[in-house]
Amino acid sequence: MSLTSQTVVVTGASRGIGAAAARALHARGATVALLGRDKAALADVTAELGSRAAWFVADVTDSESTAAAAKQVLDRFGQVDSLVVNAGLNLPGTVRSPAADQTFATIIETNLIGSYRTLHAFWPALEASKGYILLMSSIASSVGLGGQTAYAASKAGIESMAHTLRMETAHLGVTIGAVHPWFADTALLHTGEAAMPTFAQTRKRLAPFGRIPGPVGLIGLTLSPEEIGEVMADMVEKRARKRHVPRSSGWMNTGRPVLNSGYGEFVQQAIFGWMMKRIDKETR
Repeated sequence: MSLTSQTVVVTGASRGIGAAAARALHARGATVALLGRDKAALADVTAELGSRAAWFVADVTDSESTAAAAKQVLDRFGQVDSLVVNAGLNLPGTVRSPAADQTFATIIETNLIGSYRTLHAFWPALEASKGYILLMSSIASSVGLGGQTAYAASKAGIESMAHTLRMETAHLGVTIGAVHPWFADTALLHTGEAAMPTFAQTRKRLAPFGRIPGPVGLIGLTLSPEEIGEVMADMVEKRARKRHVPRSSGWMNTGRPVLNSGYGEFVQQAIFGWMMKRIDKETR
């Protein structure tokens, strides 16, 4: 599907993967509506894009803010053909962290509920255009990583939401996709590694193996926002159902019955148990 004459909304577009996706979509001819909370950063990215781009303030944790942004986008462009639901955050910590319950609630509210709130606000326009919705999940939806419980739960919820929404919306002509990236060089990763120096050191040691398919290589792999943004733009063009980035990480999805079995967890604990003890202390 050519993106020329198509209007695509991108949330969390002020920086990182969202900004990269907005650039990639714009380069392919789309008119792009950039949503986020940081007015200055949104204005900078929009100015860089020039024509066929505009920014709108939206806080995905607030229904009124999200609904207002949806109305403003429609008033400005008259249509929404695709929605890229990218906005999210991560706050590393373990169950023993002092503020673990508040952290869990904040991440679920932003990543999972915020994603549903966003697509619901734009739903009338997407139903009218028989549009496409791309949800940001993660490889964390397939396999757990200590210190990332809330993030993994939110991304697994998004993956499940994508599967269920396909059943709800197929007869309406609306298509649902989900993208599952590996670690990306964004503020989310930097925040996590600052809180978990042991994790950061381990990934740094394994970085030379980063492009080798398999668990060791993937742990050392860091993707650029631009790599993921291009895949997302490609998915919007093709109205794709699901993509893992890189593709080599897809085996973790198909291998979930083994990875999440008693045997799989035993092996993971044997390999990474020493790291988890340190991460628990660091996040506390």
